[in-house]
Amino acid sequence: MKKNRVNFKKYLLLLTSVVVMAGLSFSCNDDDGDDNDNNPQPVEKGQVTVNFDIEYNDAPMNFDEKYDYNNEYEFNLTKLQFYLSDVGGINQSGKIKVGKDIEFIDMSPYATRYDDKVTFDLPVGTYTQVRFDQGVKDELNSADPADYGPEHPLHNSNTMYWTWKTMYIFQKAEGFAYTQNDTVSWLYHTGTTDLYREGVEVDRSFDVKKGENTDITITINFNKVLNSNAELDLVDDGQSHTMDNMPAATDFVNNFEIAFE
Repeated sequence: MKKNRVNFKKYLLLLTSVVVMAGLSFSCNDDDGDDNDNNPQPVEKGQVTVNFDIEYNDAPMNFDEKYDYNNEYEFNLTKLQFYLSDVGGINQSGKIKVGKDIEFIDMSPYATRYDDKVTFDLPVGTYTQVRFDQGVKDELNSADPADYGPEHPLHNSNTMYWTWKTMYIFQKAEGFAYTQNDTVSWLYHTGTTDLYREGVEVDRSFDVKKGENTDITITINFNKVLNSNAELDLVDDGQSHTMDNMPAATDFVNNFEIAFE
C-alpha cells in the first residue's frame, strides 16, 4: 500500500511538471513572438518619425496665404499648435505600442523650439496604423508646468497652459477671415478633459527595423477641420477659448479629430 502511495505521488509530480512545461511553451509562443510582453529578453527597437503636413482643397496649404471658404469669404491660417498623447502604432497582431507619452507639435513656419514632427522608438515589427490621443492625458494635464524643464513639451514656455483649474490648452488654431467689408480674427484655443479625444488611428503600413529610422507622413486635411462634423463659422462664431464658447470649441475638436489622413 505504501509503495502504491509513493508511485501515485511520483505520478502527480510528473503530471504537474508536464502541465507547467506545456504552459511555459505556450506562453513563449504567444502571438507571433514579435512582442511578447512577458518575455524577459530585451526588446529590439527601431526609430519612427511621423511628419505632419497640411493640405486644403487637395493641395499643400501655406501659412498666411488666403483661401476661399465655401465661396463666402477668404481666410488664412497663421498658427496651428497641438498636443498628442501616447503616440505609437498598432502592430499586425492588433496590439498598441506606445513610443512617446506626450509631444507638442508646432506647424507654424516661425516655430523655433518645436516643429511638425514627432520621433519615438517602437519594438521591431510590422505595423498597420499610427495611433495617438488628441490632447494632454489626465495624469499629465493635472501636473504643474513648473515641474518640467524648459525642454519638456509641457513646460510653460510653450504658452499652452491656462491655470491650475483649466490646465493645458490642447490645440491652438488662429488666422484671419476676409469679407467684402471687414477683416476679422478667428481663433480656437481648446482644452479641458471633456475635449480629450482617445484613439486617433491613421492607416499606415510600415516596418520598424532595429537601429533604423522609418519616416511616415500624416496629412491634416484642413477642409475637414473647417467643415466635417460641423461647419465652422470663422466670421460670426470664430472665437473660442473653450469655456467662453464651448459649442464652437467642441465643433473644432470633433472636426480636428478626423482630419488626420
